Amino acid sequence: MENILDLLYEYSKRGKNVDKAFMDKVIKVMIREKDLNDYIKRVRFKNLSSCKINHGGKDTPMVYNTYTREILLDNNNIILFQKKLEKLILFRDFEQVLSINAMLTQALLHEIEHANQTKKSMIRNEEFENLLLGVNCHVDNEFFKERKITQFLMLKKGIYLNPQLYHNLALQQQLNTQFNASLPIERMANIHSAQEVNDMLVQISKNEYIENVISLFDSFLAEFQLKGYNFNNGIITSPTKRYLEEVEKLNITGMDTHFNEYFDTVMKKAQSTSLENRLLLGLDINEEEYQKTKMK
Repeated sequence: MENILDLLYEYSKRGKNVDKAFMDKVIKVMIREKDLNDYIKRVRFKNLSSCKINHGGKDTPMVYNTYTREILLDNNNIILFQKKLEKLILFRDFEQVLSINAMLTQALLHEIEHANQTKKSMIRNEEFENLLLGVNCHVDNEFFKERKITQFLMLKKGIYLNPQLYHNLALQQQLNTQFNASLPIERMANIHSAQEVNDMLVQISKNEYIENVISLFDSFLAEFQLKGYNFNNGIITSPTKRYLEEVEKLNITGMDTHFNEYFDTVMKKAQSTSLENRLLLGLDINEEEYQKTKMK
């Protein structure tokens, strides 16, 4: 991450906005550091306004395509995003440029983390994060078990030779719509990427006054951590608990293999870990912990 930190600082100090060269370098660094060669096959610049996988709306600046394992970047939307931020963030000089560049870096790291999640979802170990990703990415991973011709026809022609996969994809889309930003993959990608940027900002703050930027990103991280938690009359429901309850109600083929004694044991173990880890995983927190995080 030091290379990205140096890049972020250099660009911002020169008053230069994130550009294609910046994003290309960040992606290459992250592919190397997280061993993502098999999960980011290509990086392309294209118009995402009419893209079928555009989950974030017509102005989405970037997206990770799970099925083609590409990161897609829309240069026009990136510029529009920058202009919107310039109107919303009213810091002075270096802090202004740094905050906007940091937000775009966070957005890019978010999409790269989606590629990393695909990798993690295939690893069965004592990490509840991996098991939860296995549930969340189950249908996508089933797609990769299909023959290449089946994958091609689905992606390029909209033809589904496997009716069960079509059924599962429809149920997955239902979950995506229902949970949206509180979906486990979205929550965790936001938290991981925001924390990575926060760590860089802490390093920069040792040499520069950027208290406004630090405060802004602390609030972003807290917002991401609390996304999906419902607090009502002293009762807090966790996003992961609600998500897993909904998943178990649906007739997704093969999903039942995830919900076994091993899954329950690892989840209970994760429930006894630090507040930061439970917030990442969307597990139970108490009212005091909720308020502590909210006040960051």
